[in-house]
Amino acid sequence: MQEKTPTEDELRLIHALQVWPRVPWSQLGPILGADPVTLARRWSALSERGMAWVTAQPPMSDAARGAIVEVECVAGSIDAVITELSQDTECMSVDVASGGRDLILTVGCPDPTAFNRYVVSRVSGIPDVRTVRTHPVITAISGASQWRLRALDADESSAIDAARRRDAARLSAMFARPPVAERDIISILSRDGRANTRTVAEALGTSTRRARERLSATLASGAFEFRTDMPRWASGYPVCAWYFLRVPAAQMARVGANLSGLPAVRTVLSVAGPAIFWCRCGCAHSPTWKGSKPSSSRNWPRSASSTAASSSASANAWAGCSTRTSCPCRSCRGRERLHDRAHIRCRRELIAGLAR
Repeated sequence: MQEKTPTEDELRLIHALQVWPRVPWSQLGPILGADPVTLARRWSALSERGMAWVTAQPPMSDAARGAIVEVECVAGSIDAVITELSQDTECMSVDVASGGRDLILTVGCPDPTAFNRYVVSRVSGIPDVRTVRTHPVITAISGASQWRLRALDADESSAIDAARRRDAARLSAMFARPPVAERDIISILSRDGRANTRTVAEALGTSTRRARERLSATLASGAFEFRTDMPRWASGYPVCAWYFLRVPAAQMARVGANLSGLPAVRTVLSVAGPAIFWCRCGCAHSPTWKGSKPSSSRNWPRSASSTAASSSASANAWAGCSTRTSCPCRSCRGRERLHDRAHIRCRRELIAGLAR
């Protein structure tokens, strides 16, 4: 049974933690107009329900390689392939898709050799995988860690971000030389990005004072980044859709910036391959394809004259719509017309952003 969606106050709290995942409740309380104890209790409830979580992850190094990988599976084997891929640390996400592919993978590897080995040998070597198409990432223009709920106003977001920058400066000033991150601390933060001194001390079997020093040094090292996530169905954009765009080289910077600013867009990647941009969007309702056919590419602006690899309805529309779950929104009650309008609205917002 699906959990109830977060309340408005809970969404405001999650948005605040997207801006600064480790914000102290004492600093956040005055900004949100809530008591710090109330915020702590609210976050504890969200965590226990699995409605939000904070993790730490290392940033991509210069040698790292990433890609979007399309996978076609033998009929009836999608679940088995997902189970196999979910064990790999290199496979960062898996989307079940409609159209000309069964799965869309987000892959990240520490170096070119590991990347080639994973895509060529590991993914292609799974018995039920029939076809693999790899699109190496050239530039990550925006990522899911930059996406915001828009539950706070601009002043509140700015106040939290300013407090975050002041705290970062304070941490840096504590050390005469750049501190080194400790692997044990990173391991703890990768599971709970808001782990406090007491949690670290208990996990490492050390004193509170020593745990505070080691945690502060690791946080000041800048060797990783924090990210606040939540279930997609609870975010207001429960359905994922991938758009594949071809854009003239001279307009890539402008189009990429415009795409990144759209509310529904979570990820924009510049890739090598038939499509110049891969754009991951969220939609308010799940799409239905019965009798619906999106408009053709001539309705798109010249900056994105056509798209590639679409869903089953049209070769010039959208791609990768999730087929795993039905629409959780009670208001639409499965009526196709509302589903179609929601998805068409998402596409219109994308077009409007490209046309700016």
